[in-house]
Amino acid sequence: MLCFRVRSFGRPKGPWRRVKSQAERDAFEAGLGEYDEWGVFFVSVPGEIEELHERFVTQDAWANRHPSSDSRSLGQG
Repeated sequence: MLCFRVRSFGRPKGPWRRVKSQAERDAFEAGLGEYDEWGVFFVSVPGEIEELHERFVTQDAWANRHPSSDSRSLGQG
């Protein structure tokens, strides 16, 4: 399953979302996205919507809480 979050200048501007439309709403609320006259959403520069598999989102969150551990130790407790 993919997860989505808003980024601007390479920095996260919102939480990870499991539904892309929620990340689009985050971008809109942060002033990083708009809807065109047909209702199609687009992200404004410098924003972006990052997509990452849920497994890697979880690993990244774990690594950020345990910076001295490397990725090979994930799941070993």
